Amino acid sequence: MAAPVDNMREDSHRKSRKRSHDAPEDQANQSVSDEPDQNPPKVQKAQDGREFRKSLKEGGGDLQDILKNFLISCNDTAPESGVDVIMQYLEVSPRCEELLDILNDENRPNLVIICTLRILTTVLIRFAESQSKYGVISLHIVRRLVRVHFGIVMSFLNVPKDWRSTKTALRLLTVIMTLGKQCAQELLSVFNLDHPSLQKLAQSRRPKEKEDPRTHFVQFAMSIFMTGNSDIIEKAVASKEFCRNVFHHIALDRVPTIQLLLRTLQDRVIKKPVIPKKSKKLLFNNFTLSQLIELYDCSKPVEAADVDIPHMVHNVLQLVCCSHKYGICYTDASLGLNGGRVANLTLLRFVSNFKTTSILNDPLMEDLFISIFKVCPDVLTPYLKGRSTKFTPRPYPDWLNNIILFEKIYNCFPDISPALMEKKRNTTVSRLLGLVAVTTLPFVYTREEYVKNFKGLCIPVHFGLLKICKIFLKRTLKTIKFCEDQKKEANSILSPEEWTEFIDSLKKSAREIMPDAEFFIGMYEKYQTHLRSENRKEDDYKDWVKKQMATPVPIPKPELVICGVLDILRLQQTLFPNCLQGLSLDLNAIFSESLSVLFIKNLSDEENLSIAIVQGLMEFLAGVPPKKILWFKESKRSGSIFSQVLTLLLSSKLVQQEAEQLLCKILMETGHFENNKEEAMSWLVALDDLSKSDQVGVIDLLRKSLIKIVRNPHPFNDRIAEAMTKRQQLLENDLQSETASVAEAGIAAILDQEEYTIEVMSDVVTMETNSASDGKTTMDKPLYCSALLPAALEEFFNLLIKSKGETGNY
Repeated sequence: MAAPVDNMREDSHRKSRKRSHDAPEDQANQSVSDEPDQNPPKVQKAQDGREFRKSLKEGGGDLQDILKNFLISCNDTAPESGVDVIMQYLEVSPRCEELLDILNDENRPNLVIICTLRILTTVLIRFAESQSKYGVISLHIVRRLVRVHFGIVMSFLNVPKDWRSTKTALRLLTVIMTLGKQCAQELLSVFNLDHPSLQKLAQSRRPKEKEDPRTHFVQFAMSIFMTGNSDIIEKAVASKEFCRNVFHHIALDRVPTIQLLLRTLQDRVIKKPVIPKKSKKLLFNNFTLSQLIELYDCSKPVEAADVDIPHMVHNVLQLVCCSHKYGICYTDASLGLNGGRVANLTLLRFVSNFKTTSILNDPLMEDLFISIFKVCPDVLTPYLKGRSTKFTPRPYPDWLNNIILFEKIYNCFPDISPALMEKKRNTTVSRLLGLVAVTTLPFVYTREEYVKNFKGLCIPVHFGLLKICKIFLKRTLKTIKFCEDQKKEANSILSPEEWTEFIDSLKKSAREIMPDAEFFIGMYEKYQTHLRSENRKEDDYKDWVKKQMATPVPIPKPELVICGVLDILRLQQTLFPNCLQGLSLDLNAIFSESLSVLFIKNLSDEENLSIAIVQGLMEFLAGVPPKKILWFKESKRSGSIFSQVLTLLLSSKLVQQEAEQLLCKILMETGHFENNKEEAMSWLVALDDLSKSDQVGVIDLLRKSLIKIVRNPHPFNDRIAEAMTKRQQLLENDLQSETASVAEAGIAAILDQEEYTIEVMSDVVTMETNSASDGKTTMDKPLYCSALLPAALEEFFNLLIKSKGETGNY
C-alpha cells in the first residue's frame, strides 16, 4: 500500500480511538472541521452501512447529519472492532451511486460536499487495499468523479481560506493516484499539474499546525512517483513548475514530510530500472539538486533526533549523482575533450554552485563532491576553467581553501589514468596524451604564473603552489613508470615505439608547465638565507616577518616550504635525470652552509622540521650528477660538505640512513673505490658496532685520511703498488723454489724410467711457460685496496706516536 494512503488510514484510526471518549456531537463536528464549533449539533450515529444507503435513498432527515453520522461510524469502526460499516455499504451499493448522485447538485452546502468526498475517499482507500478485487469498481468511481464532478474538486483547491475543503480535495486526489495505472492516467488526463492553485498550496506552510497544505501537497506529489509507471512519472517531471513546487525550500518542511519525499525518490524513482535516465535528468535538475543539498544543514526539533536527515539525503544524492546504473551521470570516454561538449552538464552546474567552505566543513558534502569527480572525470576540466578566477594565487582564505579542495579532488583519482587501462588499440599518441593529462597534468597555471607567484614574498602562496606542483609531478612519475612496464607487454594499446613517443611527450608537457630545477634551487637558497637570518637575529629577517604578518591567513613555517621545495627537486631528479646538468648555479656556495644552519636545531627531536629538511637535502644531494659538487671544498664558515655530513652521521640516528647513503656516494666519486665498492661500505657499516665515543674517533680518522688522499693520493697509491710488487716477488721466489724441487725429482726419475721423465719435464716446462705468459706487471694489475687504507694507517701511527702508544678512541 502506498505511504500517503497508509498515513491517511493510520491517522483515521488514531483519531477514532481519540474520539471514543468524546461526545457524539464533537465527533460529528471534527469529522468535517479542524476546529470544533462553539455549539455543535447533536447527532445520532448511523447503525450500519445498510441503514446509511436506505437513508440516502429515501431522503428522510437532514442529509448533512446523515453523512456526518456515517463518517463518524467509519472512523469509529476500526478493523480490530469487528464491525465494518464500509463493507456493509459496499455490499448493497458497490458503485456508491447514492454518494455520487449527491455531487450532481452543485448548490448543496459545502459541509455536505466535504462529507461526501471524505466518505468516497475512505471507500477508495478500502479499494486500494484489495485492488485485484475492486479494481473495476474503483475505476468506475474514479471516472465518474473525474469526468463529471472534477469541477467540484478543483473548486475546493481554489479556496485558500477554507483549509477543510482544500485538505479534502488533496486527500481524494492522493488516494486516486494510488489506485493503479488506469486511475492515475484518468486523473492526469484532466488535471493540470501546473495549475496555479497547486503552487499556492505548495508554498502554504503553517508551522503551528500538524498537517498544513504543504504536507498534503507533497503527499499528493509522492503518490504520483509511487505509481512506478514510467509514462505517469514522465508526464509529471515534464511539468517543470510542478517539480519545482515539490522541492522548493524542502529544508523548511517537517521531518516526516522530508522522510516521505526522500524514501519515495530512492525506492520508487531512482532505483526503478523502468524509469529512463532522461526522466530522472528532468526531475533531478540543477534546481532540485540545489534544494536537496540544503538538507545537509537541516536542523530539526528534538522529537526527530532519531532521524538522520543529512545521511538520508546523502544516500539519495550519491545514487543520483554517482551511480551510472541508477543516477543521471553518463560515462564520457573523451573525458570532456569532445569539442567542448559536456556529457554531464547537470552535474557540472551542480558542483559549480558548491561553496568551498561548506564542502570543507561538512564531511558528507565533501564526500559527495569528491565522488562526483571520481565517477565523472569529464567534469573536472570545464570545472577548473569555470573557476579560473578562484584559483588566482593570493593570500586569502578562499584561495587556500580552493587549493585544499583541489588536492582532495586529485587524491581521489587513481594514480593511473583510466585511458591507459583500455585494452583496445583505438587511439593515437596525441589523443591519449590529452586524455591522460586530464587527471595528471591539468591546465591550472602556466609556467609564467608559477614563476611570477614564486618570486613573490608570500609564504602561504608558495606553500599552496608547491602542493600543486608535487601532485602533478608525483602523478606524472607514476604514469611514466606504468608506461615503461607497458612497453614490455605484447598486447598493450600502443607499440613500444609509440610508448616511447608518449613518455617523451608527457615529460615535455611537464617541463613546459613546471619551473625548472634551477629555479627551485634558487628558491631554496632564498629560504635558507632567511633561516640563517633568523638564527642570527638579523634585521632583514624581522622585516621579512613583518611583511608576512600582513597577510590575513595563517603563515606556514619557512621550514615547511623548504621541505616542499626539496620534495619537488627530488621528484624532478627522478623524472628528469639530466635536469641538473646545465645548471649555471654554484651548488657548493648554496649548499655549503645549508646543513650547518640546521646544526643549531635540535636534531634529536623527532617532530622537529629540521629532521625532514636534513633527510630531504641529503636525498637530493645523493642524486646530484658527479662533479657538480666539490664535496671536500672548504668554506670559510662551515667547512666542507663532507665534514658536515660526517657530523650529521653522529648527530642523530633519524638521519643516519640518508647520511650513510650520501657518504657512500661521496666516497665513490673520489675515484678511489671504483674497484673496491665493498671497502667504501665497510667503513660505514663498521660504525654501527662501535660505541658513541669510538664512532667519534673513527670518523675523525676517516675525515683526516680522506682529505689526505683527495689532496694527493699518489704517495699512498705508490705504497700499495710497492706492497703488491713485493708480494709478487715473494710469490715468484716461492714458485722458483717449487720448480727446482720438481726438477731434482725429475732427474732422479730419469735414471729409473725414461718415459715418465719426459712427461714430468714436459709438465714443468708447460707450467713455467704458462706462468711466464700469464704474468702481468704490477702496474697492469688493479690495486688491492684504495689509497684510504695506507692513509688511515699512517694517520693512526702518527696518533700513536703523539699519544705515546695510547690509542684512546681509535
